[in-house]
Amino acid sequence: MHNTPDITVESNKKAIYYSLREAINFSIISQRRIDLIKAVKAGQIETVSTFTKENWPKHPIIEHIKQQIIPIVSSFIAENRIICDPLDLEYQALFRITTFDLKDIFVDGNELKNYCVNAGIYQNWINILNLDPSVIVNFQISSELVNKVLEEQARIIQDRIKKSDLPIEQIVVPSGIFAESGWEITKDGENIINSIQKDSNGNILNARRVFFRPVDTIIASRIHNDLHYIHTPRTDMAFGFFLEDRQLPFTTLAIGSIDRAYKQNALLLFGFDPRNAVDFTRLYSRPGVPRNASSAIFGEAFSYIKHNYPKIEVAMSAFMPSYASGLSMLTGRFETPILAKPNIHYFYDAKIGDEATMEHLTKRRQTMKGVTFIPSILPLLPTIELLCSIHKPRFDPILQAGKDMILVK
Repeated sequence: MHNTPDITVESNKKAIYYSLREAINFSIISQRRIDLIKAVKAGQIETVSTFTKENWPKHPIIEHIKQQIIPIVSSFIAENRIICDPLDLEYQALFRITTFDLKDIFVDGNELKNYCVNAGIYQNWINILNLDPSVIVNFQISSELVNKVLEEQARIIQDRIKKSDLPIEQIVVPSGIFAESGWEITKDGENIINSIQKDSNGNILNARRVFFRPVDTIIASRIHNDLHYIHTPRTDMAFGFFLEDRQLPFTTLAIGSIDRAYKQNALLLFGFDPRNAVDFTRLYSRPGVPRNASSAIFGEAFSYIKHNYPKIEVAMSAFMPSYASGLSMLTGRFETPILAKPNIHYFYDAKIGDEATMEHLTKRRQTMKGVTFIPSILPLLPTIELLCSIHKPRFDPILQAGKDMILVK
């Protein structure tokens, strides 16, 4: 007679194993919370009052630069017949410009730099919020610098696109509804998603069915590597909005685990178990998408997570207020800033062609040894991490969400 494994016994062994593993993990988490409580009481964790809709942060200098270079970017792309996402070139140019001194960025920039030095923006980023936009708008950006930066960053983008196996032109050149104005995402009942086009009086002109569904993580990573302005995919799972006759999504959202210790600690401080949390890591929309595509896909992703991952307590995401208003974050339910970390851009010579070509690299991509990195020197507002609560936090909060914001040095 053969010895047949007892399925019940094996199941019990697995149940005991997973219970023991959870107990060990819980013990580690509990000790970490104790350490964080001690750190807060000892003043080792610095906090400030969080941003609200009433005092949402803006960077007057970057806003002024953006207003001046956006039309230049459009003209540059048209004149040079470059196939790319204009937003990508705009962001790469903005990032690169931050590596230059204010006196070189603007005509008569010495005067602006003296104003900024006296305002204290080089000592503390919080002073950026006190800059007077009526002073800054008097300065004209250096056209010579802008053209130099655009030529450099266009080389990098074109080199990246040459290596891409995506149908780049089909994605970045608006066609169909993406070449028309007035489209927005709407819900019809629980499951039907449409994109509708309205005229200036709010009358519906056209409608197209939109499908929300998972995206293969390899495809999502390719989209985010080649087209998202950070060019650093982080994809454990992904979702997209599709038109019924298209194979590729027009909006692609990537979601990952909370893999950084400072984020895990922040969640614990606000009462959430970082093991039961997700990070909305990357969001890319092709040019011309319906105006509320970002907030709409956030909403669909939250519904999917609540239905399929009932243990998930909270979602995190981040944005850079120096460059974006964050409106899509707010309307997408990421309303609560909990953490501010320094925002510094790093560039290295990608050696494309004969001239030095400085490419932007995130910390996650800085893996080369012996490479000299050039950091941004224009003071920037910090990157803001926000949360959206899906369920009540597992633990009693140490800090109060909506009141406290952690400062990471």
